[in-house]
Amino acid sequence: MVEESAEDKVKAKKKAVIKSIVSWIGIIVVVCIVSYFVFIYEGSLFGDREEISIVEPADVELYRFSALADWVPVKNETLNVEIWVINTGDVIAREISVFVRCRNQNGTVLFADLLDLTREILNNDETASSTFTVDYRQGDAYIETTIELRSDQSSHSYLKKTEL
Repeated sequence: MVEESAEDKVKAKKKAVIKSIVSWIGIIVVVCIVSYFVFIYEGSLFGDREEISIVEPADVELYRFSALADWVPVKNETLNVEIWVINTGDVIAREISVFVRCRNQNGTVLFADLLDLTREILNNDETASSTFTVDYRQGDAYIETTIELRSDQSSHSYLKKTEL
């Protein structure tokens, strides 16, 4: 029998170490490729992931404001006002209140009250309306209407000026 020389033993050991290093590098490359597809492409390797959607809270805003003056030549005039509100959020709006205050050019309060809407709860993109009448005098130049909208998740104020 021929015995292996010391040089052959060293070469065999180097080959074993190189094989081990190449095996570990191969495993690391495979793990990196799989991680790339899983994390970068968000699961395309295992099928589509469910998209995360951001849900907007209920937000009740003024949708339309219409004020029509009654021009009948009498001592006291009236202003007929129609207000529309809309829920622009994704969640149902509850506890909606609309407070309106109307003043003339002198700051005299002509109307101040909570309005009753046609709907008490609004889903996404649903509207509700209310109307009211303001009595004013012939000498009034304009009426400023302050509208305060509140719901369980939002609050807005608007100022509308109606020339008479």
